[in-house]
Amino acid sequence: MVGCSLLDMNREASKLSRYQEGRVRIKVRQPDGLDGWILLSAPVTGLYYCREGVLWGWPKYLVDECSFSPERTECRYEGSVRYSLDFTPGPVEDEAALKASGFECLGGGSTLTWHILPGGATLLRSEGGGNAVPPRELDWQAGMVEVYIRPEDPFSKLIPEGSKTPGIYAKRAGGGGGDGIRRKVCTVLGGEITVHV
Repeated sequence: MVGCSLLDMNREASKLSRYQEGRVRIKVRQPDGLDGWILLSAPVTGLYYCREGVLWGWPKYLVDECSFSPERTECRYEGSVRYSLDFTPGPVEDEAALKASGFECLGGGSTLTWHILPGGATLLRSEGGGNAVPPRELDWQAGMVEVYIRPEDPFSKLIPEGSKTPGIYAKRAGGGGGDGIRRKVCTVLGGEITVHV
């Protein structure tokens, strides 16, 4: 499975802590049998958040800008669109399953990253969720999402051109990390994928 999302983080907080971040990831089975996600790409608008992610092994890169609305989110890099999600609200085949997946949009759980250490690298697993104070859901809409990844990116072939898949637009406030507002558009594309590492 391929998961694609774009988040608008901390939009009600100060300008210093607000940023946008995209994620393209693939679902994997870990050696202990648990499912997790490996991040392939993470465009981000804040230099601090870019540097912080790279230090922990996330493939983040700084984009020129991201725009975010419920209908269209996009990241522009070197003057052109590199990544976008177009959301059309409406009924989906299995809205109950989509709703059960929550804000993570069928992609909750752990994220695996390669962390470089002196003498080698290790695979780290960071667990999603775990907030002592659950966030408040302010908005949740099901619909169809069309993903665009610029063809020059090697993982763009994971997304069939013009495909539309069930996804969500969601908006949450609070949680363990404070009272910031987080908005997200995301989708997950299924199918068999062979990845050579």
